[in-house]
Amino acid sequence: MTITQQEQNKKNNVLFCNYYESREKFDLSLMIDATNSCQLRCGYCYYGNKGSQKMRVSSVLAAASNLSAIFEPKLKEVNFHYMGGEPLLAWEEILELNATARRSFEEKGTKFTWSLTSNLIALDERKTKHMLKEKAGIHCSIDGPAKIHDKNRPYANGKPSFADVVKNIPLALQITPDDTARVTVLPEDAGSLPEIAETILGLGFKVIGLFPAYNMPWDQKAIEKWAEGIAEAHKETKKVYQHRKKISTIIKLEQRKKVIDRFTYCGAGKGLWAIGVDGKLYFCHHLTNTPEFAIINASQNTPAAIRTAIEESILPPRCEKIPETCIDCPARNHCNGGCWTSNLLANGDSANPEKNECKLRVATFLSLRNSAQLILQSEHQRNCGRCYDCENCYGGCESCQRTCESSCQSCLECQTCDDCQKTCEHSCQHCDSCQFCDSCLVCDSCQSRCERSCQGCEKYCQGCDTGCQGGCQSCDTQQGPNSW
Repeated sequence: MTITQQEQNKKNNVLFCNYYESREKFDLSLMIDATNSCQLRCGYCYYGNKGSQKMRVSSVLAAASNLSAIFEPKLKEVNFHYMGGEPLLAWEEILELNATARRSFEEKGTKFTWSLTSNLIALDERKTKHMLKEKAGIHCSIDGPAKIHDKNRPYANGKPSFADVVKNIPLALQITPDDTARVTVLPEDAGSLPEIAETILGLGFKVIGLFPAYNMPWDQKAIEKWAEGIAEAHKETKKVYQHRKKISTIIKLEQRKKVIDRFTYCGAGKGLWAIGVDGKLYFCHHLTNTPEFAIINASQNTPAAIRTAIEESILPPRCEKIPETCIDCPARNHCNGGCWTSNLLANGDSANPEKNECKLRVATFLSLRNSAQLILQSEHQRNCGRCYDCENCYGGCESCQRTCESSCQSCLECQTCDDCQKTCEHSCQHCDSCQFCDSCLVCDSCQSRCERSCQGCEKYCQGCDTGCQGGCQSCDTQQGPNSW
């Protein structure tokens, strides 16, 4: 990272703190390492076997309180999400921290919630009842079926763990009926994705998160198997997932005419922060195993010191010019630069995409895009050839014989504005690809220019003599869009 980039990141961090001050309300999520101890020895675990240390409640509470103090009194909700290690091994510490934190935040009018990611081995009736009472959430880590799970996630003594996980799944589903099963996929298991999906669904889970182990070596053959497998798994789960929104998003991102020239990355270091078992504050939970990336030491923990440290840090990248390697990538609008912490740890540069992860993300996007098109084409005989989602189309495409009130004459997921996901009152309700008009009214919802020629646009749409370039209702000639 160049000196210029470092200075720009610092400037962006100062602006980001000011941005928080300008907001009326916002939420804060803290990823907390409850312990670095775990019963399992997963081969892909980035945390590693670091002993049996549990969090010091006072240190973690101080970090959480002092970080949140920067944003008070505008803080609407705080969520503690416990990780590890295996967080249930620090159950008593979690109870103590929750009780103190809930009292502290609720006295200030801030809602407090909590959740955790667990291997489920230590889950029991007592913990389940308490989590139900507290309305807590739980996510399960499982790599099933048994032959894969036991290979990837054995006990420390090498014995299999699958059976002990499965017996507690009903308890987890009591706590969170739509619990997410988090599946980590190794290169050698990429060809087994349909079997993995079938097993997980058969255990009662309704949502599956498939994550390739980016920190493992993936050759081209494994990547191709991953791409094929993710498409098959998508077909397996299409009746379970509310997949239309995901599919239309994939298609919409691919067909965007506006080229993204900057990456904004994820929420780490924005609304999402991390606290290590040592009580140190981090921008991302993937960094808690590398103390040199701590924002501040626990001994220096005050609101003023934290704010100063954030403003002076060169991390995280708030808004980076898109790397040259991403300019022509078909997945650039979907990937958004990848995981900046993975980039940092692999390349020493948060804005330089890690090659292994990059290849997998591109393969995933292309596979899901093609799978989505095939699935929806088979379900709908009539479609406009754009988003393949005629059942939910408000676009008035002639091939599905529907009328769009906004008369955009297209089927590109027209009902929402990209920027705010709310209805745009002034346009065809989709701000992606129509001809830009200098006189165009802004969208009330997102306060940005609508890139379609909007209905309220005097230049094109109010009965213009030469014909409407945007295809809006108010134009007498209604030529339709000419920019697609």
